[in-house]
Amino acid sequence: SFVARLGHQEHQLSAEVVAGVARIRAEVEAAAQKDLTGEEIRSIMNAVGYASSPGWNGQGHWFQCPNGHPYLIADCGGATMESACPECGATIGGAQHAIRQDNARATSFLQRAQG
Repeated sequence: SFVARLGHQEHQLSAEVVAGVARIRAEVEAAAQKDLTGEEIRSIMNAVGYASSPGWNGQGHWFQCPNGHPYLIADCGGATMESACPECGATIGGAQHAIRQDNARATSFLQRAQG
């Protein structure tokens, strides 16, 4: 019947959409795991004003969450609060100008910026 054929086509279309979304999600996640180039990192630093510029003294420090995602603490670079990593949701930051023990300096991120 027409209704049965329509239901079958709808189910088939839904399966194709779900498969397409899963494929796109996998591609996006793979791209997100790609390391940034030094040029991309320098562009990020310039965008957030990390490079010395008028009105910005270049202070601050780059850290990484427990999963290796970099983040910047501006001004003195000391942590005064905790937040969630926008990439993975891990807790970042710290308190009383001390970084959490499971966070670390983003040394490889900075080394790639120099490269």
